[in-house]
Parts: sequence; structure tokens; C-alpha cells
Amino acid sequence: MLERPAAFSPLPGMARLLVLLDPLTVEIQIDGRISKLKRGGVLSFLGTQRVALLALDRPGRVLNLMAHMESWEPYLSLDPASAELTGWVASDAIVWNGNRLDRGDLVIGAAPPRGMWAIAFRPV
Repeated sequence: MLERPAAFSPLPGMARLLVLLDPLTVEIQIDGRISKLKRGGVLSFLGTQRVALLALDRPGRVLNLMAHMESWEPYLSLDPASAELTGWVASDAIVWNGNRLDRGDLVIGAAPPRGMWAIAFRPV
């Protein structure tokens, strides 16, 4: 959950992927470079980079995915079949296989339903 401007914690050895799940707009600075993101926007960065949330128009949820850089690299994929390990994130509340999923719920190892964000991991 992003609630107010703040610096991100350094996490050496980690690769990170940040996806905005709620309808909000944020400004994030990575090593001095400012990016503006809206819902569905994606940023990838390393745990050694200087990252700070500079501004947001309202609090909101994010997917903050982290993987050990020595083992896995996280990325968003349009072809999850090519990845070693895949998962998907519900972009809206849905019922899937008889289970209610809320926006931001992560399912690992299953083919994503239509309209969902596919997240893939590839070995480094």
C-alpha cells in the first residue's frame, strides 16, 4: 500500500517489479530519474538503486514483487508460456475456478484468465 511520499528500503541482491493496482497516479524517482505512473503502470528496478515515492494523488495498492537476482528475474510477459515460472495478478475483482479474487491477488503456476496481468520469472 502506498500512503505517503517516502524512500524505498534498499534491498541489495534483489530485482524488483512494482505494478500499480488501484486507480492512482504517482511520481517515483529512481536514481534521480522521475517517472509518472497510473494504474497498470510498471516499474522495474534493482534493490541497490535509490528509489523514492515523491507524490501520489491518493493512497492505493501496488504489487511489489521481489526476486533474488542470482536466481530469478521478474518481468511482465505477453507470452507467459515462455517463462520457467508464471503467475498472474487479478486486475479487478473476479471469480475464478469458484474462488473470489480481489484486485491484486496473485496466483502462481496457472494460466491467466483473459484480461489479467501475466507475471513471469526467468532464471538468471
